[in-house]
Amino acid sequence: PGKSAGLQTSFRLHNQTSIFGKNNYDALQESAYVNFIRQTYINNTNNIFKYGLSQYADRYTESFSGNSIDTFKNQVRLDLMSGLFSEYTFKSGDFFNVTAGIRADYYNKTKEFNYLPRLNMKYNPNEKTAFRLSAGRAFRIANVFVENASFLASGRIIDLGKIDPEIAWNYGANLTYCFYLNGREGTINLDAYRTDFENQVVVDIETPSELSFYNLIGSSSANSVQADIMYELFDGFDVKAAYKINDVHTTYNGEEKIAPLTPSKRALVNMSYA
Repeated sequence: PGKSAGLQTSFRLHNQTSIFGKNNYDALQESAYVNFIRQTYINNTNNIFKYGLSQYADRYTESFSGNSIDTFKNQVRLDLMSGLFSEYTFKSGDFFNVTAGIRADYYNKTKEFNYLPRLNMKYNPNEKTAFRLSAGRAFRIANVFVENASFLASGRIIDLGKIDPEIAWNYGANLTYCFYLNGREGTINLDAYRTDFENQVVVDIETPSELSFYNLIGSSSANSVQADIMYELFDGFDVKAAYKINDVHTTYNGEEKIAPLTPSKRALVNMSYA
C-alpha cells in the first residue's frame, strides 16, 4: 500500500498546411513520449518519494516560402530529450505540505544536460485560508512559425536567425481566502508571479517592414499580479470579478523595451445564472 509504478505513453501526428498570401507554410509533426515513474515512501506515507525516467522524441518536417530572407523545403528537425527525475513530498496533516524535485534532461542539439529544480509549498493556517509558494527553472524548445502564425499574414520580410531553447526561472505566490457573507460562500484570490529569462526567442516587430526571430541578448522579465473575487449573490446566481496587471520587458537589439501587444491591465466581470 502506498507504493506503485506506472508507464505513461503518448504518440502524436499533426499535419498542417497554411497559406498567408505569398507566405506558404507546411509542417508535419511526429511525436512520441514515454515516461516511467515509481512511487514509494520513507518510514510513512507523510514522506512520499517519486523517481523515474522519460524519453521524448519530436520530428518536424517543415517547408516555408514567401517573404523571407531564407526559404526551405522539407527541412527536418529531430529533437530528442532523455531525462531522469526525482521528487520528494512531505505532508504534515492537512495544513502543510512541501514538494521538492529536480530533473536532468539531455538535449541532443545542445549536447548537454539541463538541470531543472522545482519547489512548491502549501500552508493552511486555518480551514478558510491557503497560502502557496512556488519556484523553479524551466526549459522549452520553441517552434517560431507555428507559435507566431498571425505575423505571417503580413508583408513583413522574415529573418530567422539561430534559435536556441528558452530557459527561465519562475517564482510565484498565491493567497486564497474563503468567506461567508449572508450565509453564502465566496472566494478571494491574490496571485503574484515573476519570470526571469536566461534565454528567450525574441519576436522582433520593431521595424515595420521586418519580422525577426533571434536569441535574447540582454535581459527579459515578466511580472504579473492578479486579484479576483467570486461570490454567490443569490441561489444560482454567481458573480466573478478579476483585475490583472502585467509588466513585461524584453531587450530588442540591445535596447530594453516594453513587450508589444501585451496588455498592461486587464479586467473581467462574469455573471452566470443556473
